[in-house]
Amino acid sequence: MKYYTLLVVMLFGITTSFASNRKDREIAQSDSLIVKRQWSFRPITMQNPTSGTTRDIFDYNFYLNLNDSLATLSMPVEWVSMSIYTEQFTTTVQDYSASFIDNDYWRVLFTLQHTPYTWAVEVVVEPSTGRAQTAIVAPEGTMRYIGALYNLKNREK
Repeated sequence: MKYYTLLVVMLFGITTSFASNRKDREIAQSDSLIVKRQWSFRPITMQNPTSGTTRDIFDYNFYLNLNDSLATLSMPVEWVSMSIYTEQFTTTVQDYSASFIDNDYWRVLFTLQHTPYTWAVEVVVEPSTGRAQTAIVAPEGTMRYIGALYNLKNREK
């Protein structure tokens, strides 16, 4: 019984250490993606705040890719006056800023010029969980998405 208890304690210590190291690696990876400006946001839910309805997204072909100063957007949108459709365009990123707030989460802000309008994008990333929230503000309205950030090089088509 004594050896069994010792074995359980040793295994628990190894498992805890492994989980802690994995979490640290995931946090470092998300930090690196944001700083290098090479990431892909993949949504799993979308919401138009005015309608309040949250919809699940099951299509892998929706994304917001950021590669240095170039952004490619392919996202489902639901503006007040229209039904759901896909907005797709590639454009340059302007006014990019990334801040690490309270040693807890990243807040990334930038704008996209989609003629003739400017779209404001805010991405909030929790490195400890990998969860990312994205808000896109366009002249037609605001859309909110929840998903995760991935390494662009591993996820790009």
